[in-house]
Amino acid sequence: MAIARRGVDSLSLRDAGTMAGLTHGATYARYEDSHEMLVDVWQSRLGPRAVQIFEMCARAVSHPNEDTVKPLIELARRPEAEDAAMVEALMVSRRNPVLLEAVEPFIQKYLVPDDALTATSARAHARTLCTFALTLVCIFEEYHFDPDLQNLETLERVLTATLAHTGEVELNLDDVEVLVKAANRDESLKSRLAHATSQIVGSSGYYGATISRIARRVECSPGAVYKFFRSKEELTVFAFRRIVVNEWIEEHMFGRILDSAAIAKLLSHEASTESALRRYFTLETVLAAVHIETLKPAILDQLRDPGGYVNRLPADDRQPIVAQTVRSIARMAKGVRWLAVLSPTTGSIDFSDTAEAFRVALKQEESRAAAP
Repeated sequence: MAIARRGVDSLSLRDAGTMAGLTHGATYARYEDSHEMLVDVWQSRLGPRAVQIFEMCARAVSHPNEDTVKPLIELARRPEAEDAAMVEALMVSRRNPVLLEAVEPFIQKYLVPDDALTATSARAHARTLCTFALTLVCIFEEYHFDPDLQNLETLERVLTATLAHTGEVELNLDDVEVLVKAANRDESLKSRLAHATSQIVGSSGYYGATISRIARRVECSPGAVYKFFRSKEELTVFAFRRIVVNEWIEEHMFGRILDSAAIAKLLSHEASTESALRRYFTLETVLAAVHIETLKPAILDQLRDPGGYVNRLPADDRQPIVAQTVRSIARMAKGVRWLAVLSPTTGSIDFSDTAEAFRVALKQEESRAAAP
């Protein structure tokens, strides 16, 4: 599918028509522009697929077992171009008014919680949202980046155990130690350029950000930017590494993350307005890296070792289960972050039940890995 190959922002009618075997004239006879084509593709193919996957997630939540969870993981093990395109269309819709008009009914019906939900149905809906978001993240990453089949194997067991967990959860997140590092910014020009880049890329997308716009934001000349960075790609990578590494989980907290309510605190933070800048910038950088090879290495580094946490551990502590735990938590956190991009109401959802069940499942996986 052209969207998966080119990306929503680079899609043109000519490219899509060529891939479909149509002449230029035939393509323009059907669609006025690429936005109209995107709407048609969403309504005819991508939207129904999003509904189907969401309903698969709801079924896994209501009947949690290997038979209902395995098909979700299989979507990521053998990702289809159409599913990857569906994820990208969903995530880009927030800044594409024409596409958003088509996508909005899906968001409102499936992703926004109903005010009439009971405590039990709200709990099930939160679990379904997390399962759906985690599935989207896995599909997109496995299709576009290096496959991580070991993590998918781990996630299949962990997700099955998470959804089957029925224990009562009572957590007071106010009592949990601050988990995420505060932004580490100074007033140097490089730091201000990184912050401006994250703001502009986050709001307009990678292609909507230019060196001139970034320079204007920090009140310097484009020439001053080029004294530090040879290209927009280099500046974006610098900003990405600075923000992602500096604003993830505190090292001293990660050693206790499976023994506390820290995962619940993390998911709450990812859904909050405090995380908005990081949320939009990291999403847009990931979307751009799919199609821009110079951005991809930085993204791959973070996928393999989010926040560089595992790499900073002593060599004797770098067990495979640690890397899998870090990656699994990062994917769940990213899923909640993506939900918050799609709907501001995500910040009002209580993810404590899902987070605690997920923590218990990861703890079980750790014990299984340690068994002789």
